[in-house]
Order: sequence, then structure tokens, then C-alpha cells
Amino acid sequence: MAAVLLLGVSDGGFAKVMPLPAPALASSNAPTSNSPTTTPISPSSALSTSLFLPVIASGTSHARYVQPKQSITLENAGRVTQLARWGRGAAGGAAFSPDGRQLAIASTIGLYIYKVSDLTETRFIPTRAILTDVAYSPDGRTLATSSEDYTVKLWDVQSGQLIRSLEGHTNWVSSVAFAPKGELLASAAYDNNIKLWNFRTGRLLRTLRGHTKPVRAIVFSSNERVLASVSADETIKIWDTRNGRLLRTLKGHSEVVRDIAYSPNGRIFASSSNDGTIKIWDAQTYRMLRTLEGHGAAVTRVAFLPDGRTLVSASFDKTIKLWDAQTGQLLQSLKKHTAPVWCISSSPDGRILASTSQDGTVKLWDAQTGQLLQSLEEHTWVVTGVAFSPSGLALAATLFDGTINVWDARTGQLLRVLKGHEYLVYDAVFSSDGRTLASASLDEMVRLWDAQTGESLRTLAGHKGPVFKVAISPNGRIVASASDDGTIKLWDIKKGKLLQSLEEHTGRVWSVSFSPDGRMLASASQDNTIKLWDAQSGQLIQSLEEHAQPVYHVAFSPDGQLLAAACRDGIIRLWGAQTGKLLRSLKGHSASVNQVAFSPNSRLLASASNDYTVKLWDTQSGEYLQSLEEHTGIVESVHFSPDGRLLASGSADGTVRIWGIP
Repeated sequence: MAAVLLLGVSDGGFAKVMPLPAPALASSNAPTSNSPTTTPISPSSALSTSLFLPVIASGTSHARYVQPKQSITLENAGRVTQLARWGRGAAGGAAFSPDGRQLAIASTIGLYIYKVSDLTETRFIPTRAILTDVAYSPDGRTLATSSEDYTVKLWDVQSGQLIRSLEGHTNWVSSVAFAPKGELLASAAYDNNIKLWNFRTGRLLRTLRGHTKPVRAIVFSSNERVLASVSADETIKIWDTRNGRLLRTLKGHSEVVRDIAYSPNGRIFASSSNDGTIKIWDAQTYRMLRTLEGHGAAVTRVAFLPDGRTLVSASFDKTIKLWDAQTGQLLQSLKKHTAPVWCISSSPDGRILASTSQDGTVKLWDAQTGQLLQSLEEHTWVVTGVAFSPSGLALAATLFDGTINVWDARTGQLLRVLKGHEYLVYDAVFSSDGRTLASASLDEMVRLWDAQTGESLRTLAGHKGPVFKVAISPNGRIVASASDDGTIKLWDIKKGKLLQSLEEHTGRVWSVSFSPDGRMLASASQDNTIKLWDAQSGQLIQSLEEHAQPVYHVAFSPDGQLLAAACRDGIIRLWGAQTGKLLRSLKGHSASVNQVAFSPNSRLLASASNDYTVKLWDTQSGEYLQSLEEHTGIVESVHFSPDGRLLASGSADGTVRIWGIP
């Protein structure tokens, strides 16, 4: 559900994202009782790289696909399959192979392995759940991943095959770590526990209990007799790996402790926290030696370089910092990321740093000079909306980073990136002639763009809260906007003038839609109602009040006969657009429905949900026809192409999926 977004500091490099009040853009399986505190997000509006740097935007996920020759119909809806995937999913945890030649990235859609020399993809292992962390075994032959599906998975590096799945945790697994030698593997989870495994056999050796809130990270000492863990309970705990005994509990941070790292010689270790500090501890006496201050926000990761003296940290303040761990002196600050940095990892020889960020990039740095070596794009964090152009040749996707990507709908080639909004963009729609694109954003603005050139034409200011949805009238003269401020505003597109403000709703307005003839306007609201308006006069015609929970989206059928509503209760309701009579309720989703879209002939309805699925329905009978289940995150948006041959969906897993009849 595109809504007011909050960022909760979380595990494995990712943040759990949720709107107010709907739990969209976050896992329906996300922790509740131990959920982290949240703070408002202010994502960057642009991704910037130096003109002299190699910017890699691999096209492996954007390959040209065979164009379907038939439309999606009632008869063939059961054969709809994924034709293409655009985007690589958000990048979280990162780990270098022991020989330094490979870089493994845990993402929202699977596990990537890149060649460090040029960041080319050597392997992609798709998964059905978001990955939170990744680690190489000491011999480099095995990869371990932690996941939101409560499991740890072991993969054969050479073949990419799953070796085994380790089950036992009862909530998100946040972190994995191999012991430097031998066969020990540790996993930490949101169930507040740590588990020790023999990764060769998959046998669970013991469970370490003592933390009172989610465990964020774990690390073995160099002799692997000790395991250190950090938690949302603001403590560091030291464990004896041989018997599972708790040796020490260290306190010093004033907020959630996010990460921990031992120096190579094992004499000191560093911890990082949401309190914005890094603390250095004596590993023998457990005395706090010093506090490093300099980051302006939560410090997400820490790592020592092989020299044992240099400490690297990553932060929500968009920077990576290098410190002298012995003196606490700040040596360098790397500032090329444009959004929070989730993870930082050092190559075994300490010459290269790898970082992942909410800005959608994986970056490689020279650890000595701080020079940015390479930047890999396409690890998009959240796709909030999708819309085909009237010709069906272009597809616009609105993104969490404040940009709008416009792709060639046939090939997946990125045609242009529209930059101008300050914060995330919730929605974008084309005018009926395809010349204008309107967008809605958290920055409280509506923007109008030249759809052919990407030029920003004008900004419409007047809302006093985030703008969630926009709709352009069939004649292309008026744009309507729905906002958190509880109003719908109608604007003259040519002049940029505010024409009317409709203010009958008593809660935030999530959605707005014009009828096909342009005479009527429908709006959906947090106040549990749909309201129908005369689009010319602004007069309220009718209020539909059969919903017991907020209504997130509303859409007219192309023939003007039906009105579909997506609701927080997981039910889609179909109304007579002219009569306001409730005709049928479509039940099948197991979580909130965020958006609905009619096929061009009005016979099919597609729905996007928090249950990670897109579902297809018969609008006449209400029969459920098909469930499309390739997304690994909440599905935010769906849209049929004008000829009905394609269906596009955008998700919090950072991808756009194209569906059709192969």
C-alpha cells in the first residue's frame, strides 16, 4: 500500500517498512511484539555517480521477452505466467569470498554472486523469501543465507544448488556467521535466540537464550571459542561456544545495538548502534576503551580491515567512515551514496570495500584512498506503482528513491529517469494522449511531466500532506490528487491552477479515479468510505459505506459499469458505478489489498496484495481464476496494458514483473 512510510531499523541491512496505518511494504510475517522503533524516512531524489566511474546496469533481468500474441481472457487466465522481471531486488548483506574474487549479495529476491574485478553477475539464485544476510564458509565452497522465512539455507557455491535448509528459529533470521575454522555456523533471529549448527551435517548443536529482544548480529572470535551477539535489548552478550554458557553481558549503548566485529588478532571488538556511536571494547577484560562519534544517524555495520587498526563503519547518514581503532581518529568519510548504507564488507586482503545502500546501488571502493571504483545499479528498493502508456509501448514505475523510471515495455530498456520529487513517489499516470505524465509524492507535491522528453512541466502545490494517488481526466484537462490531508484537489493541467478542493472525507484519502466518460470522480479513504463526486461541479453524489475498514484503492471499469474497491480487510468489493449498489465481494487474499485494475474489456480484474500475490478474478461471477506468486514482497500496484496482452505488477521486493500468455 503506497502510504506514509516509516523506517524501522532492522536486521541484515534491510529496514522494515510500513505505512500508517496499513502494514504494506513490510512482510506480513514481520515481527510485531518486538518490532523496532520507527522514524520518518526522507529518501534521496536522485542517484548520482561520477562521469568518470564505470556505472554498471546489467541487463540480465531486462532481457527482451517474446511478445504474447493473445490477450489475457477468462478462458486463458489460468495460463498467465511471468514473462519478464525488471530490477534486481534490494541489496542487503554482502560478503567477499575467502579468495577475494567473488562478492555475494543477499537481496529481496535471491542471492547474487558477482565477479569483483568488474561486477559482472556470475550467478543468481532466486529464492521465495527475502534474504537478510549472507556469509562464505572458510573454504569458500559454501554460502549461508538467513531469511525472513525463519530458515538458514546452505548453498553450493560452484553449482548454486541448495545443500540443506536449517529450521528451528520461530521468527525472521537476521544474521549468519561461520566460525573461522572447523564446522560451526551460528544464526541469530528475531525470536531473541542464537543457534549453533554443524553446517556439514545440518545438526543443531545448541540454542543460546538470554537476549530479551531480537538479536541483530553475531560474530565468532578468532579462536572460535567465543561468540559475541548484539541485540535490540541494547546489550552485547559474550557466549562460550563449547557449552553455550553466557560469559558476560555488556551495556553501554543507549539504543538498539546493530552490529559487532572482532579485530583480526582478537584483542578488541567494535559495536555499532542506533545511538549513532561505535564503541571499542577490550576482548580480554571486556572494558569499554573508547567511543567513536561522528555519524549523524544509526550506524548499521562495522568491519575491521586486516591490518587490525582500521575500522570501517556504515550509517543511515549515507556515509561510510574509516577510523583508527586505536586512537579513535576519523581517517576518511566516503560520501557517494545518496541514501542509507545498509552494509559494508572488506575484501580478505583489505584493499577493497563493498557497500550496499537504499539508493539501489552496490559500490566498490579503494580502501586506502577512498576512491569509488565501481557502482552497480538496479538493486531498486521498492516499486510503489506501475502504469502503461496509452500506446502500451512504455511503462512507468514509481520508486522509493523519489524517481520515476520509464521503460520500453517490449524490451525492458530504461528509456529515461524522471527526477524532481524530493522524496518517494507513490503514483504516476499517463494522460489519454500519452503526452503528459502526472506523479504524486511524499513531498506533498503533484508534478506534471512531458512523457516524451521527461522534462518537468510544472509543480502543483497546495496539499498539506503526502499525495498518494493522481488521476487524469479522459479529456486530459484536469488532474485529480488524493492526499493524507483528507482532501481531493482538482487542477487545471494547462494552467496549473487549483480548481476545486473536495473535503467531505474525515480521514486521509488513499485513491482517486475518473469514470471513463469523465463525469464522475470516485475516492477511497481511511474513513472506510468511497465517495462519488460530480467531476465538474465537485458536488458529492453518494457515499458508499459498506466497508468496515479503510479502502485503499478504487477503479472504474473501462465500460463504466463497475467500480472496484481494494480494502484493508483483504476483500475486493464490486459496486454498480451508476447505482452505488454493492454487487459482489471477492474473497481470496489473506492480507490487505492495495490496488485493483480492470482488463480493457472489463471482464477481468487483477488485484495486488500484502500477501505477496497478484490475483485474477472474473468480474461477472466473482470467481477467483489465478494467483501469480513470483513476488517475494508486498505487491503495491497492478496495471493491464491497453491491448490486454500484458499485466504489470510492482512490488516492495524491488522488481517489476511482466505477466502474460507465453
